[in-house]
Amino acid sequence: TNNVLFENIKFIGENNETLFETNTKFDLENVDIDYKVGDHNFSLDSVQDLKNKGYSGNIDFDFFYKGSFEKFLTGLKIKSDKVTLAGFPVTNLDIDLQGNEKTVNIGLFNLNYENNPLIVSGYFDYSPIKYDISVLAQNFNLNFLEANKDVASASGIANIDAILSSSHGTSGHILLNNFNYKTKDGITLVDNVNADISVDNRKLNVNRLDGGYNGGTFTVDGNLDVPVIPENFMKTKRLEFGKFELNTTLNSVKIRYGEDIEAVVTGDIVFTENRLFGNITAESGEIRAIPSFGGEKKSVSAEEQEKILKNKTIVEGIVEEVIDKILKQYIVDINLRANKDVKLNIPSISLVKNIKGGISGESKVLYENGEVGLIGEYTIRQGSFVLNNNRFKIDNAEIRFPE
Repeated sequence: TNNVLFENIKFIGENNETLFETNTKFDLENVDIDYKVGDHNFSLDSVQDLKNKGYSGNIDFDFFYKGSFEKFLTGLKIKSDKVTLAGFPVTNLDIDLQGNEKTVNIGLFNLNYENNPLIVSGYFDYSPIKYDISVLAQNFNLNFLEANKDVASASGIANIDAILSSSHGTSGHILLNNFNYKTKDGITLVDNVNADISVDNRKLNVNRLDGGYNGGTFTVDGNLDVPVIPENFMKTKRLEFGKFELNTTLNSVKIRYGEDIEAVVTGDIVFTENRLFGNITAESGEIRAIPSFGGEKKSVSAEEQEKILKNKTIVEGIVEEVIDKILKQYIVDINLRANKDVKLNIPSISLVKNIKGGISGESKVLYENGEVGLIGEYTIRQGSFVLNNNRFKIDNAEIRFPE
């Protein structure tokens, strides 16, 4: 026979305690797995690693996996009246998931945090992409985001009542009240953000979105088509964007472009599916290198590309989609002004090193069909640079970019 029966499998914790026992059967010839953990009561804090990360309480746990790696049926049920997850007390935890090689069915995902519910149900088919998911959150406290090890603090209240459907459209309402969010690296600081976003007939309307961001304030209004989940989403993590028009006002907001540019900006920008235009003033900042905005793509092997796609997050995929849209089919027309508090501090450009000084002026930045254009003039004051080990001072220099 090619069947192997494991009559007793013990899962042992770090302190040599038996977490739970089970049995399973394998068909070695056809790789047929029949594995089940039935109605097991499990203490989260019996695992030292989970306990150290703020998990405690008992859960009723039920899991099965039947079939091969290519064709299978699996299910997971978790229930608990009271449990602590990453330091956050949760009641009425009830999870019921089933799936196979093509579909994930969310029978129920329910939990109460601070007596306010979060309820998710529906299904998601991989191939072809089909989904119908309902999300309900009432007065949900967003400080649970602090469970992320990179987040220093988070707070705010969310109310969500939405249906996401590939066949019946998307509808619902999202309200965000006094949302605050700070990362430990200090790069992102969100302060008192409020939002009122409605979704009707595949159109997402930003009725209100405003608050503080990185030391300044912003407001956004407009509308956009609800992004579509494409067939290759599970691989690329990219959404398909439809038509949109978002009007953004920035007031003394600190932004970064990679490691090269850091600036505090004020301005008004209009962002559509094929055009970006408006006015931006850099109140202060530092330029540490001249970035390659078009940039040559680094060639990678198929194996490296597969690894990159596997490790990519959904957020990274969305950002890449926006950047690619700008680089491939966008028209950019921005009036850019730099005040005298913008500094140059560039280690080297070709043979010239230690370029320093203050820069001010204004220009029009144009971008179309992959070509970058700059029209205007800038002044460099009280600067210096090193060439062939000789240091030169700049009292006043004008740089002109003619049409």
